[in-house]
Amino acid sequence: RNMAEAYGFSSFGMFKYNFKGWSKLQKTKFYYALNGRGKRGIVDKIQGIKLSDSVMLVPLRYIEDFKSFLESWKINYLYVPLIIPTRLGRKGILE
Repeated sequence: RNMAEAYGFSSFGMFKYNFKGWSKLQKTKFYYALNGRGKRGIVDKIQGIKLSDSVMLVPLRYIEDFKSFLESWKINYLYVPLIIPTRLGRKGILE
């Protein structure tokens, strides 16, 4: 357990990414890889929580995986580490 869990918090990484200069086709392909199309997307694999079309919360243990995913798409992103109360760190509440 990490220190945040000991006090009732969960560690997440918030990623804000943008599609400046991307075509509609590129965005569609990215969203298929992100959310899945006919199979699971990266969001399901990393247990990510989508806050908006360009903001994603990722649990601590999957932050590097998601960074690699975004970098493989050559997408600009901003990473912000954060902790939130464990009771709020669920898909049903934040989405």
